[in-house]
Amino acid sequence: MSQDLLSELLAEALVAHGIRFSREGGALVLQDAPMAFRTDVQKSAVHPNSVVMQVAFATEAAALDGRVIWNVFAGVGENEGAAIKNGFMKFLLGPFHVLVSALGGHVCSKGSEEWRELCNEGGSKWSICDSPLITQGFDNPASVPFGAVQTALENAFTTLSPSGVHWVEAFFAFLNGKRTALDVQLDGNAWPEGTQIVEGWDFQPGPGYKSGRYFFIALSARI
Repeated sequence: MSQDLLSELLAEALVAHGIRFSREGGALVLQDAPMAFRTDVQKSAVHPNSVVMQVAFATEAAALDGRVIWNVFAGVGENEGAAIKNGFMKFLLGPFHVLVSALGGHVCSKGSEEWRELCNEGGSKWSICDSPLITQGFDNPASVPFGAVQTALENAFTTLSPSGVHWVEAFFAFLNGKRTALDVQLDGNAWPEGTQIVEGWDFQPGPGYKSGRYFFIALSARI
């Protein structure tokens, strides 16, 4: 039931964005681009007044050369259904628009993704497509000073000079001002240089639990 709910939420989002797809073996396969989504749901924790569900989205695309992009979120709600919807909204507000734009060629007038060009001294050039910082627990998400960290992550990526398609995801969490989680990945693997950048971020949020997630895809070209 939980798996069906998450898949149906994703299907509804595709329909709402005018993206045609078919259902094939548990995957939602786009009809106008060589791309498909799969979903997975696991119960993570049960508390007296809430449930935590882990919702995961696998993206497959011809441009990834057999690799799979996994975006995983913790959804919190009063029951399993509410928790799944909470986790899905984090995906919808963040990576979803980046994925369908960068890998599926979809253009959305209300999309949250942004495109820009980056290049380095070696002549490598990238088109970067990213999502806004998705936060939890902040009264004013726009006040989170993450812009310099975002720029530093992108600049560090360009020094690697990789070709093809790559992706970066950074997650951080604080509890009462103390960092409790930090995960920075490049192509789904731990990225030490990126981790060092976020570790050096001079930021001390207020009390309570606060977290953020940032995601971008880079498409390479030569100039």
